[in-house]
Amino acid sequence: MPVTELLLQGVELMLLGMGLVFGFLAVLVLATVGMSRVGQRLEPPREKPVAPASSGAAREAAPDDTLIAVIAAAVDMFRTTQK
Repeated sequence: MPVTELLLQGVELMLLGMGLVFGFLAVLVLATVGMSRVGQRLEPPREKPVAPASSGAAREAAPDDTLIAVIAAAVDMFRTTQK
């Protein structure tokens, strides 16, 4: 067999393989998108979250001064022992 014929067969096989992989990946993407749409339709509607009524909830989430002092002391102690 001449070299050119072998090269042509190699290119043909390469294109066939790449085409099959591309086709499989395209089918996979379409199946994923389809399943996502089916899942969104089957999911019950979500309830809207209730917003906090006052700014007191924001104060409860903030750390207090004692906690900040304890953390600062722990960091300082760690830094002095690592020297």
